[in-house]
Amino acid sequence: GKHPDGQGAHPGAWRLYLIGADGSGLRQLTTSDLQLNTGQLGQAGPSLETYDDGDPAWLPDGRVVFSSTRWPSYAQYSGTRATNLYVVNADGSGMHRITAERNGADRPLVDPLTGQIVYARWWRNHRFPAASMATVADPAGGFRQKDGLTSDRENHVGGSDSAFRNAWQAAAINPDGTGLAMWTGRLRDEEGNHTYGGAFLPNGQLIANYFPMFNMAEASGFGGLRRYSRGAS
Repeated sequence: GKHPDGQGAHPGAWRLYLIGADGSGLRQLTTSDLQLNTGQLGQAGPSLETYDDGDPAWLPDGRVVFSSTRWPSYAQYSGTRATNLYVVNADGSGMHRITAERNGADRPLVDPLTGQIVYARWWRNHRFPAASMATVADPAGGFRQKDGLTSDRENHVGGSDSAFRNAWQAAAINPDGTGLAMWTGRLRDEEGNHTYGGAFLPNGQLIANYFPMFNMAEASGFGGLRRYSRGAS
């Protein structure tokens, strides 16, 4: 069946709603309005036709930032859906994507000192700097090395696994999608950088969740809370 406004009665997905603190004024913010042609995606097509919206946060200008799987793609690890950040007006208009992540953009927060969006970014890196511009074909198709990049984790600039990453970390981005950078981080320290969700203190410090399994694709495990300071170190 259909609602009078034309939206599906049972979309089978997470959507965003607004409601007053007293429980009044419930209204839908995001709808099942995306019509995708996934025929070119082969067997993966049907599984990419559905999508979820979640993790909403108010921006200072009255818009809402949220995480969504509306962009049809799979993460580069474990077959999970890739998430990206979207911004939408409070009346549901003007929705647009502000990130282009290949893996994940979850749990957006607003930095009280800068107004930037700080979110958990799943950085899965498997293209590494090579000390050569040679082109090496892969027998299975594509390239093992091209344009100064290699897929060989054991043989790249810095040594084995030097530039390999597969973890969540705190990233900052402006509401217009510019200025993407790490919000906090330590060089090559996945345990110290691991961040997923949390909340800001009024003084701008971030209290966030961490888990012993950095990619969190197989299991979240048990963890705790950690205080993070802004800026690289």
